[in-house]
Amino acid sequence: MHGRRRAKTFVRVLGALALGATAVPASAVDAVHARPARVSIIIDDVGNSLARGRRVIALPAPVALAILPHTAHGSRLAREAHRAHKEVLLHLPMQPLNQAEPGPGAIEVGMPAREIAVTLDYDLRTVPHAIGVNNHMGSRVTRDQDTMRALLDALRARGNLFFVDSLTDGHSTATRTAQTLGVPALARDVFLDHDLDAGAIRARFTELVATARQRGHAIGIGHPHPETLSAIEAWLATAARENIRVVPLSDLLRQPKEAHHGERARTAGAGM
Repeated sequence: MHGRRRAKTFVRVLGALALGATAVPASAVDAVHARPARVSIIIDDVGNSLARGRRVIALPAPVALAILPHTAHGSRLAREAHRAHKEVLLHLPMQPLNQAEPGPGAIEVGMPAREIAVTLDYDLRTVPHAIGVNNHMGSRVTRDQDTMRALLDALRARGNLFFVDSLTDGHSTATRTAQTLGVPALARDVFLDHDLDAGAIRARFTELVATARQRGHAIGIGHPHPETLSAIEAWLATAARENIRVVPLSDLLRQPKEAHHGERARTAGAGM
C-alpha cells in the first residue's frame, strides 16, 4: 500500500512538471526525495590511460571499471581496482552495425561458438579480477540472438560472470537471452556523457536519479573523460544528503529477478 502511494506521488510530481506547473506541493516533492535512490555507475573504456584509470579508482564510491582487453594499462588497473575494492568488468569489444573498429579480441556475428568461448577466455586473461562483462560497441552482436546465446553460454560455463547490456542498440536481445539461459544480467539506463558539456552531464545525472527513485535502482555508464570524472566527483559530494546511494553492481544482482531482467526503455546509444 505504501509503495503504491509513493508511486502515485512520484507520478503526480512528474505530471505537474510536465504540464509546466509553477509550484508543486512541498509535501509531494519531499516524498519523492525521501525515497532512497540506489545508483550504480560504470566507467567504460578504461585501460589506455593510466592516469585516468587511477582517477576512476580514486572516486570515493563503488564505481565499477569496465576495462578494455589488450590495452597498455588494463591489467595493471584491474589489479589496482581490485585492491581498492572496486568492481572490475571486462569491456568486451563487439561488432557494431557501422564500420567502426571495436578493437582486439572482438566478438563478431557468425563466429562459431567455440571461437567465441576461446576469444572470451583470451580477453579475460588480460583483465584479472573481472566479475562480469559488458559490451564495447556491439550493436550488431546484441541484435543477433544466436551470437548472444553462444557468448552467454560461454559466460555461463565459467560459472562466475554476469553480463551488463550497455544497450548500444534499441533492438538488443541480450537481457532476454540471458534470462532464458539463467545468466545473471543487468542493463544500462542512462549514458552520462554523450555530450561532454557540464550542464548536459548534470542533466543526465538528474535523469539517472529520477529513474532510480521511480524504480528503486538505476545504472549509468560514462567514460574516463576529464569532464565526466569532474562531474562525477562534484555529484558524489552531494549525493548522500540527497538520499542517493551509490552501490556496487553486485548489489543489484541480489534484487529479485524481475528487478534486473525487466524491460528497459529502449534508449540506445549512438549505434555502436
